[in-house]
Amino acid sequence: MDAVIAAGAQAPNVMSAADAARVAFNDRLDAAVAAVFLLAVVVILWESVREWARALRGRTARLSTEVPYLPSTPQAGWSHTATAGAD
Repeated sequence: MDAVIAAGAQAPNVMSAADAARVAFNDRLDAAVAAVFLLAVVVILWESVREWARALRGRTARLSTEVPYLPSTPQAGWSHTATAGAD
């Protein structure tokens, strides 16, 4: 490794064998974290497709958690121009 470093064939931020080991570890760690996130995305997409397929085929009930619209009514002393903490 020292010959590679002496020849200048390494990345610009690698000045010693310890730096090379650190960079290699960081690269592997970055790849592992990216793989975990990619796996999470794939699982979420897969389960979403399965749920949509079940819903479209009528195998599961289509549930909605939305509540009916209720118009708000202004309260006495309330102003949309009031700032937080102003008395």
